[in-house]
Amino acid sequence: MEKMLLAKLEPKEKEHQRKKILRLFFSQVNKTEGLDVVESRFWKWVRRLNPDNVNSEDRYKSMSYEFLDKLLGKEMFRVRFLPWLDLYEAGLTASIEDAKARSFVKFIRQSVAVKQEIEEEQRLYLSHCTALPLDNHTPLTSITTQPQPNVPGLYFEAKCSNTDCSLFRGKMYAHVGIDAKVDYFQAVSLLRCADCQTPIHTIINIGTFECTSSFQGRTHPQTCVSGEKRLSLGYSTFDEIHIYQWEELTFDVQRLTEDQRSQMNQIILQAFDDPVMPKKRYRRKLEIDSEVASTASEEMPIVPVPIRLPARRDTANEYMRLLTCMDQQIQRESQRNGGLRAEIGVLRETLDSLTNDLRVLLAE
Repeated sequence: MEKMLLAKLEPKEKEHQRKKILRLFFSQVNKTEGLDVVESRFWKWVRRLNPDNVNSEDRYKSMSYEFLDKLLGKEMFRVRFLPWLDLYEAGLTASIEDAKARSFVKFIRQSVAVKQEIEEEQRLYLSHCTALPLDNHTPLTSITTQPQPNVPGLYFEAKCSNTDCSLFRGKMYAHVGIDAKVDYFQAVSLLRCADCQTPIHTIINIGTFECTSSFQGRTHPQTCVSGEKRLSLGYSTFDEIHIYQWEELTFDVQRLTEDQRSQMNQIILQAFDDPVMPKKRYRRKLEIDSEVASTASEEMPIVPVPIRLPARRDTANEYMRLLTCMDQQIQRESQRNGGLRAEIGVLRETLDSLTNDLRVLLAE
């Protein structure tokens, strides 16, 4: 989508427009008065995403795309940002600089439209899913940290405060549970550093990996807050924990079913409208991914298949042997790395097309 909408902008121009728009907006937000307690805490959390410490693991560098993407996914941010963006765009002129700004505004609007469509479709789908019974008992054993999320479930992102520990101030993940109701404060009391076994009380964030989840709790002052059920195909965070002062907080976490995984993939793919890659190509990739039950990387390498077509029709047998070799190579690469299946499917379509052309030639 970025390639389609921002093709006329050089990388430096994209960075310039992104920083300019965000800085102008944040300047306006800082002047806004009369914010309620919840919204004030939200903007305080947003400012923490770009800490002064440039070496911080939690820093979103220089108002990056990752930073912008995270904010566009928050409804509280969009409620303030989109009306301001309307006013900003209305004030743009016909100058070359403003034409570039207008292109970036279009990119932002399209990004928001995609996110909102995914949110609405996910909300509709999950509203019809039947929840399975959950285990109400939190394990009584200690919870230790690990380098990265690796199994489905609820995770705490934490830092060890022991200055003598080799993991001091380094961000770690702790798998808290799956298919269970998890009490946040009880789980924190069980959290230990994997290296020094020191109790950990500094929780940076809470996230989920490959599961459905929701939360409910009570804040100070006495207010009940609950979050909608959501589904994460990869790792995603509960940023809402930074916006409230919790007195009680509980998470419901369940592993994904194959139907939920398939439906969420379909929702995400249908939300994009990219003329560079038609939707039928997305659907084809989805079918292949479902067959191999694996997730392909976004920047998937293409299997190099040399194609040397013979110039003479009387070498049709050689041509057929070449196509057979291509098919065998595809099969070998397919077995070697299941993640390449999506690109292999495209190559197979090309192979089928070449085979049909050969049959026509031989029939003449």
